Amino acid sequence: MVHALTCGPGSKSGTATPSANGAMTCAQLDANPALQWVGTPTVDFPDEARQPGKLPYTLTVNVTVEASGKVKVEMDGNPDKAFFQKVKDASKNWKTTPPESEGKPVTVRFAR
Repeated sequence: MVHALTCGPGSKSGTATPSANGAMTCAQLDANPALQWVGTPTVDFPDEARQPGKLPYTLTVNVTVEASGKVKVEMDGNPDKAFFQKVKDASKNWKTTPPESEGKPVTVRFAR
């Protein structure tokens, strides 16, 4: 399961992530309504991650949420490529509530 979103005013998520294509940061989003997952996003672990000593397994990615709530992920640093591919494939089915700034739908980008 993917962690709950912590992206909004006062959150530290996304403050160090450079904006891309005019995307907002989490701090620029309206507090109400808060950005939330629609449904329960999940990721299957690659077989290599299930080997002894590999869990717990974490991966940080740059997340872009479009004004429609569609989610895209990009590599952050030098992640395990097998796990990143699983996350990228899974993210095609993820969706959030539409991010808003000043009451208007916007695109937001943050590290997660």
